[in-house]
Amino acid sequence: MELAANRRLHRPLSDCTIAIQGVGHVGVALVQMLHQAGAQLLVSDVNAAAAARVANATGATVVSAAGILSAKADIFAPCALGGVIDALAAGKFRAKVLSGCAAPTADGRENPRHDPRQFGRTRPLGRQNH
Repeated sequence: MELAANRRLHRPLSDCTIAIQGVGHVGVALVQMLHQAGAQLLVSDVNAAAAARVANATGATVVSAAGILSAKADIFAPCALGGVIDALAAGKFRAKVLSGCAAPTADGRENPRHDPRQFGRTRPLGRQNH
């Protein structure tokens, strides 16, 4: 994620806002690392109490589960269930970089040209080579 921020956004993580969807075991670990790096954090989880605990511990801002996809963020990190990014969700994105831990991140059923296996690694959103 740090490499993506530097190459795509031309700035360090400490100057980025990162939207993290899901604050379970993996999401919490990511939030802690990004908090230590000085990033601005937006967190969301279907378990509102879990999101609130993480926000209280790190200073993150809680965003609704429905709002996290369109949150004003530089980087979107899905760390919940896989397949959260379909054609409809991709149209809502405001982030320039997708870098998450959900596998597969994309739902290839919406567009057969998208191979969900290709979305499990960090890559910028936008025009893709297929």
